[in-house]
Amino acid sequence: MSLPKWFLAIVLVLFGCIPQEVIASVKAERLVEATVEMYDGMHLWSGAIIDRQDGKLVILSVMHDDPNIKAAIDEGLYTVLVRIDDEEVLVAHLVKWNQCAELALFIVEDKHMHSVVRIALWDISVGDIVSTAGNALGFGIRFNKGYISDVDIVGQQCINWSMYSGGVISGQTGSPLVNSRNKLIGILTAVATKPINVLIDGIPTPLVEVDVPVYYLGYFVPLKTIKEFTKGIELENLEYLT
Repeated sequence: MSLPKWFLAIVLVLFGCIPQEVIASVKAERLVEATVEMYDGMHLWSGAIIDRQDGKLVILSVMHDDPNIKAAIDEGLYTVLVRIDDEEVLVAHLVKWNQCAELALFIVEDKHMHSVVRIALWDISVGDIVSTAGNALGFGIRFNKGYISDVDIVGQQCINWSMYSGGVISGQTGSPLVNSRNKLIGILTAVATKPINVLIDGIPTPLVEVDVPVYYLGYFVPLKTIKEFTKGIELENLEYLT
């Protein structure tokens, strides 16, 4: 047997001896490491490091069609901070934004080595098990699992969303959704707050509007939309919008 075949045989033996729990734990850890916390002074959400080139990190996330964000960008005042690995806080530069698809691309200048979640080649189907990691309620990046419950749901006028069973709460929008190989197949998106009637000593106060964390069905921007959005992107040709 030639050396390459011996090498392959050894790898297969070693791989077969590794408990599935250990493999799952490593995948979860890498996904958490490739997920970042994002904050712009108005919103708290998540993002995924999808590439690393020449001392720069490429972060894919969502950004809702918000008039306040548009105004800040037009005036050159919009700033996004990114926390990586629960330690570093860096400025993220917006380079691309599709308001209808709600996808946004950011560049962070950082020469440290960080985990990356690569975009998948093939899409998933209803029933497939998926994983995600996000900054739920601002308590830091946490891992979660679910399964694909629906695809190609009629959403906004320019895209169809898909859905997974895990739900979305405040801070998890922009979280990466990955398949069993830890490849990116979606980005979570949802409105995570809503006005409610507050009760003070049992007396309804319907005019008081507060933001509370709410579970929503796990809508996500599907793989085909992500591929269209990121197609042909070259870092050297990207200009900072903010």
